[in-house]
This record gives sequence, C-alpha cells and structure tokens, in this order.
Amino acid sequence: MRSKFGRVAVMICVLVMLFALTSISHATTGDNEGLATDLKELGLFNGTDKGFELEKVPTRVQAAAMLVKLLGGESEALAKKYAHPFKDVPAWASDYVGYMYEKGLTKGISATMFGSNNNASAKDFSTFMLKALGYKDGDFTYNDVLNFAKEKGLVSTDEFNKLTTSTFTRNEMVLLAHNTLDVTFKGSEDRLIDRLVDAKVVSINVANSLKYYDYPTVPMEVTKGENSSLRFEIHHERISPEILDQLVFYSTIGSNMKLDMSTTEKLAKLIFISDFEKTYYQELAKEYGLFNPSGWYSKSNYFLNSFMGKDLEVAYYFEIPTGLSPGTYDLAMIKPNPELDKRLKELTVEYKNYYTSKMKSLVIMTPEMYNVVKKEDGNNYISFNKDKMPAELAKFTGITLGFTSGGSEIDYQLVLKSEFIVLGSPTRAGLSVYNDVDPILVRYNGNIIVGFYDDNLDLLGVGMFFVNE
Repeated sequence: MRSKFGRVAVMICVLVMLFALTSISHATTGDNEGLATDLKELGLFNGTDKGFELEKVPTRVQAAAMLVKLLGGESEALAKKYAHPFKDVPAWASDYVGYMYEKGLTKGISATMFGSNNNASAKDFSTFMLKALGYKDGDFTYNDVLNFAKEKGLVSTDEFNKLTTSTFTRNEMVLLAHNTLDVTFKGSEDRLIDRLVDAKVVSINVANSLKYYDYPTVPMEVTKGENSSLRFEIHHERISPEILDQLVFYSTIGSNMKLDMSTTEKLAKLIFISDFEKTYYQELAKEYGLFNPSGWYSKSNYFLNSFMGKDLEVAYYFEIPTGLSPGTYDLAMIKPNPELDKRLKELTVEYKNYYTSKMKSLVIMTPEMYNVVKKEDGNNYISFNKDKMPAELAKFTGITLGFTSGGSEIDYQLVLKSEFIVLGSPTRAGLSVYNDVDPILVRYNGNIIVGFYDDNLDLLGVGMFFVNE
C-alpha cells in the first residue's frame, strides 16, 4: 500500500542535494537536515564533501542533469546524445541538456543559451518539476509558475510567500521536494516515489522504512557464516499476527540471477505459482505450517519471494536485495495490485497450455545418448552421442546442467515451469555451448538434470543422470 507521500518531492530532493553551488548566507540553513538525511538514505541525495550544504544555490545545468537522472532518462541521454542549440553548456552536461531539449522539458533562456551557470531559482526548479509531472507550457506560464505549483499542492501559502521573497537554496529545494511527495502526475494517480521505485532507482524496502509507503514487513536477519560467507533467516513468527493468520506458505522463487521486474508481465512470471506447486506447498503447510527458510547469502545475491494465502494464490511478495551486510532488516511485504493479480491468474491457464504442448514435443534422454567419465584431474565430464539421438534432439547446440536433491525421476513440471518463466529471454542462465568434441565439466555430484537447446534457445529435450563422488 502506498502511503501519503509522493514521488515529486523525492525527485526534487535529489536534484537539490547533489548540486555543487555558490555559497550564500541563509537564515534557515539547517531547517531541513532531517529531510536531507532521509533523501540520502533513499539514494537520491549525496551532498558534498562538506555535508549537505543546504545554504547553497543550485545552477541550472546541475538541476538539469539531476532531473534527467530522476526521470530515469540518463541511459537514453548518454546513448542517444540528442542535439541542442545552446552554446553555454559544458561538455559533461551536453547529453543531459540534449535529452531535456528533445523531450520538450526546456527551451533555455534564449535560442542559443541555456543559462548553464545561472543560479536556479524557485521558478526554474518548479518549472522543471511540473514538466516532469506531465504539465506543458500551455498549462502555466513561467512568471506564474509558483502560483500554479501552489494550486497543485507543491507548496503551501506560507511556503509560497517565503519562496517569492527569499533566495532559493538547497534548503528550500529539500522542503519543496518533501511537500510535493503527494503530488500526482497530470491525469494520473502515479507519484514520483512510485516511479522511482518501479524503475529501481529507489529501494522499496528503504522507501517503506522511511514511511513513504506503509506496507507490512517481514523481518530478516543476516549473519556471518563460515569463511566470510553470510546467511539469512526469515523470521515469520515476527510478522504481524493479523497478516500471519492469512497465510499458508512461504515460497522462495528468486535466485542469485539478476532479476528483471521492470514490467507487470515480468514481475508476474517471477512470482507465478502453478497449480502443481500449490498442491506441493499445501501438503508442506499441513506438516510444517509456514516455512521459515534460511540459506546462504552474498552481496551479489538477489531473491524475489512470495507468501501464499489460504486461497493458494500469491498473497504478498517481497525482495531480498543485493548488498546487505550482517544485521536485521524489515522487508516490505507488497500485496499484488489488481493488474498483477489478474495477470497471475492468466498465467495459470497459459502455463497449463504451454506444459501440455511442450510435453508432446519434448525428447527424453536415454542412457545410450551420453557418457560420463572421470578424468585424471579428478573431475567428472559428460559427452553426448548424437548418433544415438532422434533427429530433433540431435540438432541441439547448447545445454544446461543443474543439480537436484530430489528423487531419481525428472520433475518435468518444475523444469518446464522454469522454461515458461524465462520464455522470450535472450539468454538462458547457465547455458553452455556444446561443440560435439569437448566434453562438459560436471560441477556437482548426485542427480543432474540436463536441458538441450537449439540455436533459437528453444528447449528440445531433458534428461537426468547420476554422478558419483
């Protein structure tokens, strides 16, 4: 659930704090130190080597560069290198100003001047913010922009009076940012903080801890393991009793891969729970109740997880981010919104169709199709006899190998669910090219599942073999 804070303020705060500015005196320099600290925790404000320097004034070009970053446009700006007509823009900022010019966010102060080194005024900054919110020149005029900002809730009457009579500094930018956190985009209910979280610019867990959201939380403890490794443990017994009573089971559905949750579709596939999993989890829940998992953790690991409700649907999902150090964390438990919930139900039907269709064409590896040998280096290697394979399987060019702690039979549903989730991905995690000559190193002992892929990364077949120590 989103709290009564908004995205616009966050954007403004970030812009404010990262500027290197001309020093001036100001009577209320330290007023917004707490807000600046919050923004720093959100990753939106670094200050300078001298601290936040809230008494200083931002330049227009510095404000422009930070605005582009907050809009999520930095990658496009640096890649596209849009042209602009301004002669006073330093080389380091040209791509940012070009992006703003291309997107209609600025016209400069004249046909050929951006006013790069000019101090950014309250009017300048408010203009940038309103345009970022979808408003255009016809919606307001530069001279009346502060009145328009007050009308839209960016500033109160008292604050409006101060902005029109005092020098505009980083201190006022922080305050303006905070005040506009609840301001929505033109024609939308979307906030700036929401978009920054969606774009992974801001961590949902940090935003939640600072009350920009009001999600319930799941406590997690990260401790030191052996050989400088880390371990994590989810403490489900410390979840709110009201929330806990709604849940049946906890499912770890992420991995140490880099997960892409940039769209509802991608997020839905990552937290999708198929019918066969629901049955499995329900049986475990009868025996153990809520599962309290623990496992290895490293700063490069990233997990996406879900809690099942009593209706066996995803009740909440949460993420264990990268870069954690030993300590206790409260992770945001996010309830699927109507769009995501609808997509999860649709995926159940789509997966059934995919599974039925795929099983008809999937070739199962048999013993004569492979050889496992232990070489002098002590490692096990596998090679394949394509002349013993059906024509469809023999055209494979890549394989994946994975260890399973299960029984001696392939869990086709689990294999095909993994394929269904990453369908359309340009790569397969752990895919090795097979050249028909060199055997493949087997890094695990026990039951090994192998997947066979063609040049189009389409799964042709699967198999299982056992490797002794």
